[in-house]
Amino acid sequence: MGLKKTTHRKKSGKTIGYLYTFDLIYPEKTLCVEFEVMHSNILKAEEAVEAEFDQWVGEQEDGATGYDCRYKTIRG
Repeated sequence: MGLKKTTHRKKSGKTIGYLYTFDLIYPEKTLCVEFEVMHSNILKAEEAVEAEFDQWVGEQEDGATGYDCRYKTIRG
């Protein structure tokens, strides 16, 4: 009697948006902010989040030495 091997593929789901995390780096501290962009096109989501990030940075105190950015895909 032989065993039948079956494979199951994980369904990833449709991309519904992106969660961006930015770290604004100061000499003594780091500020973290997250933006959730509900758009399936990564290029359009990136444009939208850049505008929001620029506005947020303008509201913060001067003296930042840099920033770090990362994102996660939101699937539905």
